Amino acid sequence: MRRPAAPPAGLGSVENFLRGYEQTGGATVDRVAFQWWVVLATLRWGVICRYQAERNLSEQNRSAANVLRIVERELLVDSADDVADALAGVGFNDEAQLASAIRAGQLDGCSEHVRACLRALVSHRLSVAHPGYRNE
Repeated sequence: MRRPAAPPAGLGSVENFLRGYEQTGGATVDRVAFQWWVVLATLRWGVICRYQAERNLSEQNRSAANVLRIVERELLVDSADDVADALAGVGFNDEAQLASAIRAGQLDGCSEHVRACLRALVSHRLSVAHPGYRNE
């Protein structure tokens, strides 16, 4: 059983499309050859979709593996105590409190202490996200 001709790009029937093409171009379109090219193009499109899906899935796997490595480094890095000490040194329990105080201007006279704290925070983040940065 042959399936009905689907409209190309939703603009009408395949036969109307081919007749318009023939009228405009002046050459007759071989319907069997046209069908062969449609099948080939559909197959090509399917192969491209498969490769795109494979690429997307492999990127997701790489991203998940990268996240796991970051979490592992976060758990293994020994600078977490340095971060807690640096925050406590400027009177805060967490980075959100420190950020709010900086935005509010509450630490304007403590730039040396704030800079040391921020240096410890950034050093900790870099040791997790980019462990080789100190060697560069």
